[in-house]
Amino acid sequence: MKKEIQPRSRAQEALMQAIDADPFVFAVGYAGTGKTLLAIYKAVKMLKDQRSRIRHITVIRPFVKSSLENDIGALPGTVEEKMAPLGACVVDNLRQFMNDGDMHELIKTQMQDGAPTRALIEFVPVSLLRGRTFDNTFVLVEEAQNLKRDGVYSILSRIGQHSKGVFCGDLMQSDLGVGESDLERAITVLDNPPVKGISIVRLYDKADIQRNPLLYKIMERFGKLREDLDTEDPFGESDG
Repeated sequence: MKKEIQPRSRAQEALMQAIDADPFVFAVGYAGTGKTLLAIYKAVKMLKDQRSRIRHITVIRPFVKSSLENDIGALPGTVEEKMAPLGACVVDNLRQFMNDGDMHELIKTQMQDGAPTRALIEFVPVSLLRGRTFDNTFVLVEEAQNLKRDGVYSILSRIGQHSKGVFCGDLMQSDLGVGESDLERAITVLDNPPVKGISIVRLYDKADIQRNPLLYKIMERFGKLREDLDTEDPFGESDG
C-alpha cells in the first residue's frame, strides 16, 4: 500500500477500533465522513495480514431507482458490468492508499489449479445474495440506507465463520420513502438493548467531515444536518 490511513476525528477512531473488535459494525453518518474509506482500508489490511482469517472482500450495494440514476435493469451488460459503475466509490477509495498494480491484483479473477475462481474483491447486488454464505470474508455494505425491509437481516444471515460485516450508510440520503429504510429500523432493533459483538458508530459531528472543508456549511444550507443526536459520543443515542 502506498500510504497508511489514519483517523482524523474521535468517531473515525472509534469506527476503526470497532471494526477490529467486533464481527458486525454499523457506521452511520454524514456524507464525507470517511465511512467507506475507513472500512475498505481495514478490509484490505486484514486481507493482507497473514494472521487474519479474512480471505476475500465482498462489497454489497442495494439498487434503488431514483430521479438521479437508472434502474440496474436498464443498464447494459452482465451482472459484473452492471455492478462496475456502482463499485466506483470503493475503487475511488482504494486509490487513496493503493497503487494501480495492487488494485488490479485485488479485482482480477484469481486462478486455482488452472480454473478461474472469485476475485479477492467482488461486487454483489442484494438480489443475488440468496443461497450465498460468506466465510472468511470482509463484507462491506455500501449505501446501506437504501436497504428495504429485512435487507439488513438478509445480509447478516449470509455472513458466516471468521468474517466481518460492516454496514455504511447516511440516513439523510436515503432514496426510499420516510420510515422505509431497513438500516434505520435495524439500528433501533439492535441497539435497544445493545448486542455484544455489534457496534453502532455515529459520525455526525462537524469534525468527522473530511471530504471538503465547505461540505458542512453546504449541508447546513440545504437542511441536511441532524440536530437530534449527541455528537460528543460516537456510540451515543439520540437525545430526543
